Amino acid sequence: MLRGGLPSDKVLLAQVSPEAAEATLTAVRDASIVEMSNADIAAFKSEFQKFSTAVRLALPVPGANTSYGDLLATTGLNGEKQRAFADVYLEYGAIPVRLWETAREKGLSGGDVARLQLHGKLAFLTGSSPRLIERLVQKQVSSGNGASQQSLNDAAQLADLGLYTAEKWKAELDAAGQDDSLIPPKYIGDHDQRIACLHRGFGA
Repeated sequence: MLRGGLPSDKVLLAQVSPEAAEATLTAVRDASIVEMSNADIAAFKSEFQKFSTAVRLALPVPGANTSYGDLLATTGLNGEKQRAFADVYLEYGAIPVRLWETAREKGLSGGDVARLQLHGKLAFLTGSSPRLIERLVQKQVSSGNGASQQSLNDAAQLADLGLYTAEKWKAELDAAGQDDSLIPPKYIGDHDQRIACLHRGFGA
């Protein structure tokens, strides 16, 4: 791979598409640098896809204390659907329309997509905190007829729970625990100062 011009750094290598890696290996094979059959190269491409996904999911979310993989694990999707969405997100994450279209093409249901969209909004709201996201999705809200309760399915329902004031968010954060893993790294200072900033940030 190095002789084909691909980077030696694992993270940089993981940014290379499986198709580009396949083309590079084919060129190296055709130049008689390595001996590989077409079947070998196809198998390599499949393994490279797994390697690339694993490395990129292990990267930290910018400004958060968690990785993309940790966040994905809180979606409630099974392992197969998590892997399918991971590949789609890593390719089309910056193109929302294409992201959701491709997710459906990969076998995710409308309910799965709705869950992922809610998850994304909660991640944005909570500074990508898996613990807070898990707490919020377990909240019970009125189903609309005033008699029954249902699980949170729309970020706007947080307002029905009073989670639009600093006081309510402080209570929620206190209930989740105030260890440093909950505090995004953008908040600096000692523990108490960072907690105070976190409270203000959620109540803004």
